[in-house]
Amino acid sequence: MASEKNAVALTGFFSSLFHNLPRLLLTNVLFALPFAVIFGIFFLINTITGLNSMFIYFLTIIPLFPFYAGVTQVTSHMVRGEENVDVFSNFIGGIKENLLRFLIHGVVMYAAVFISYYSIVLYLGLGSKNGMFYVPLVICILIAIFFLFMFFYVPPMTVTFDIKMKDIYKNSALMTIGELKHNLFAVFGILILFLVCAHHFHNCSCIVHCSVNFIFYNQFCSL
Repeated sequence: MASEKNAVALTGFFSSLFHNLPRLLLTNVLFALPFAVIFGIFFLINTITGLNSMFIYFLTIIPLFPFYAGVTQVTSHMVRGEENVDVFSNFIGGIKENLLRFLIHGVVMYAAVFISYYSIVLYLGLGSKNGMFYVPLVICILIAIFFLFMFFYVPPMTVTFDIKMKDIYKNSALMTIGELKHNLFAVFGILILFLVCAHHFHNCSCIVHCSVNFIFYNQFCSL
């Protein structure tokens, strides 16, 4: 009985996803424009300064994250089964209504990505010299995965519920463990999208945008 219920839910998920595919593609275009501009600016900064540092590239997350609010807002209407969703107005409305909160989310995510990346790189290098350092390496990877799963829920929860920031992070952290099945499903979906996009499009931005849509669709269904 449980397997039949899961099969029906999975069928409904993909049916809704493909039904709204044209609007999702338009949402991708709206997101791709600021993505290209913001990344281009930080790429120039990195090139001109000669730093060639991931620290600079990661800064892209902060100004870009408010545009996730637009993607999230559009996706929330689609998941609720609304027809003829006005993609442009909802995208802009989502940014305006959630600008400050998503800027804060961007700072938090930047810190998580920055610390996780350099910690993993550090312990990976030290581990090649002393196997004991593989222990903190594994811990760092687990913490990074925890933050990844938590940020599956932070954007949709921010747009959907009128609650305090601390409650958004608390509930997202709880759902990281409580909705482990959905989180693993999202990661599996991202992997499939990555392989498909890498094979057919050879385009990094396509992979990012498709992954964003898939994450939000999956996590909205679990809220």
